[in-house]
Amino acid sequence: MMHSTTGGATAPGNYLTNISRGTATVGTGAVVKVAGVSYRVTGWQAVRKNELASTANVWSSVKDRLVIITCLERPEGGPSISNIVITAQRPAATE
Repeated sequence: MMHSTTGGATAPGNYLTNISRGTATVGTGAVVKVAGVSYRVTGWQAVRKNELASTANVWSSVKDRLVIITCLERPEGGPSISNIVITAQRPAATE
C-alpha cells in the first residue's frame, strides 16, 4: 500500500494514477520492479475505499502475485474516496 497526494506534493502513488481520468497509468503488460524483482501488470481496478476490505479478488492469495494499492485522489480535491488496485504477476522461471 502506498500514498498519493494533491496540492503540488508528490508521493509514490502519484506516479501510478491519472487523477483527472480516474485510471491507473500502468497498463496490462507493463513491468514493475519491486526490490529488484520484475512483475508484469495483469490489470487494475478502481475500488471505493468502503468496499476495499470486502473485495475478495484483492485479498486472495495467489502465488507470485503483487498487489499495489494507492489512493485515487479526486481532481476537485478533498479526501480520496477510492483506491486504485494494480495487480501484477511474477513470470515463471525459465529453464
